[in-house]
Amino acid sequence: MIKKAPGVPPGASTTKISIINLSIMKLSVANITISILFLRFAFLFREHESNIKLLVKGK
Repeated sequence: MIKKAPGVPPGASTTKISIINLSIMKLSVANITISILFLRFAFLFREHESNIKLLVKGK
């Protein structure tokens, strides 16, 4: 259980906890963005590889 400062009503978060929550949110947004970019590049590379294979088969 997280100890709160005296005088803080139940359900209210302290600034330290909210800063931690914000940093976790920023990290997750960054991870999602990196994952999407990685998937896009992987898909483009796979498409490029299949085009090369088709050219080789065509000869």
